[in-house]
Formats: sequence, C-alpha cells, structure tokens
Amino acid sequence: MEKIVEWLKSCGYSESEAVTEANKMIDANRWDGTEMCSHEYAIEMILDNLI
Repeated sequence: MEKIVEWLKSCGYSESEAVTEANKMIDANRWDGTEMCSHEYAIEMILDNLI
C-alpha cells in the first residue's frame, strides 16, 4: 500500500488524503464482479496498472 500512497503523494495528495484514496482504490478493486479478492491481490492489481 505504501507504493500507492507514495504515487498519490507525487500527484499532489497530502499524506492523509493519499492514505484515504489508496484505501478507496483497494476496496474498489477487491470485487471482480461476483467475488471479493484479497486485500493483497487488489494492491497487486493496482500496482500492475501504475507501473
């Protein structure tokens, strides 16, 4: 999650805003349409899209 927070901070978010937004992004990516994936898998999916 730290990499997501750092990326958001580089986009102009404050630390607290970045943490809040990262958590929203992770929660939004946990659903694949029918099932909820793990927190860690959602983070990996987000990082794959950022790089």
